[in-house]
Amino acid sequence: MRVQAEAPPKPAPDRFHPFQLPDQFRHAHVVVFTNAPLQLLTVADQKGARGMDGWIEAVKTRFGTNLPMIAVADVSTVPRLLRGFIRGKFVDRYPYPVLLDFTGDTIAAWRPQTGQPNLYLVANDGKVLGRFVGHATPSNTDPLLSLIETQRVDPTAETNAPPNSVRSSKP
Repeated sequence: MRVQAEAPPKPAPDRFHPFQLPDQFRHAHVVVFTNAPLQLLTVADQKGARGMDGWIEAVKTRFGTNLPMIAVADVSTVPRLLRGFIRGKFVDRYPYPVLLDFTGDTIAAWRPQTGQPNLYLVANDGKVLGRFVGHATPSNTDPLLSLIETQRVDPTAETNAPPNSVRSSKP
């Protein structure tokens, strides 16, 4: 009997570049990493999204709304005919924008691990400070929370920084 080892995750990119994707409400978002000191970018396919809630809850419990977050869904496997249906499911489930990558071209550059939640802590110059993969457990979330704290995000401070996603007109 042969046992196949799981392939190691692909290395995260060193830096994120500005990108544009639509959300489920059909608004185009141009994402740049200059408006806030830190940004948490979350990326998941359908299977990986099931494990994302624990991560978001841990970050929001510790930092409230003081850390801007952008959610990106890998929906590249959705047939063109079903895209409207999938958009509707996102509208029903998420009241906040979730950017939808129907081609997979944008997400491919980030090399996320499929079937898992992927989180990237990104500095205002686009530099990736940390990548976190897998379902949320204290042993997984603690390093992320510690890294955010070392970057001086004050959980009690009010932030007036605009989000890094600048919404433009409908695509």
